[in-house]
Amino acid sequence: MASSPVYLFTTTFYVLSTTCGLSLATTIPFKDCGTQNGKVLKVDITPCASDPCEFSEGQNVTAEIDFMITEQQVSQATLAASATIFGRKIRLPVPQPDVCLISGVICPLKSGVIYKMVDEIDVPRGIPSLRAKIPLEVTLTGFDEQFFLCGTIDVIVG
Repeated sequence: MASSPVYLFTTTFYVLSTTCGLSLATTIPFKDCGTQNGKVLKVDITPCASDPCEFSEGQNVTAEIDFMITEQQVSQATLAASATIFGRKIRLPVPQPDVCLISGVICPLKSGVIYKMVDEIDVPRGIPSLRAKIPLEVTLTGFDEQFFLCGTIDVIVG
C-alpha cells in the first residue's frame, strides 16, 4: 500500500519539529524548596540552550514540568511563580494559575500518576538586566494552601 503525500508530509513535519524542538529545550536542575506531597520528575524550558537559562524581558518561554503526587489526592491546585532579585521576592504573572485548566493536567490529581504540565509565560518587562543567577520559584498549592510541589531554578535576565 502506497503512502499518501499528506501522510508523508505530516509524518516528516512531526519528526522534524520533534527533532528541532529537542535542540531548543534544556532539562533544568530543579531545587526543592519545601515539597510536601509530590515529586518533580523533570523540568524542560524552551527556549533554553544552557543552565542557567538566559532570557530577555518580554520573551515568551514555555515550561514543561513532569510531576506526580505522592500521598493524597489533590482536587484543586494553584500555580504561582516568583523571582528573587536583589534579595526581594517579586511575584510573576502566571497566565493560568488554575492548574486544573492547564494543558496536560486533569483534576483531581491522583497519587502515583505522572502529570506533564505545559504552560507559557512572558518574561515581564521592567526586570533589570542581570548577569547573575536569579532564583525562580514555582509552587503548586492545594486547597489547604499546602505546598505539594515547590522548587527553584536559576535563570539569567540579560
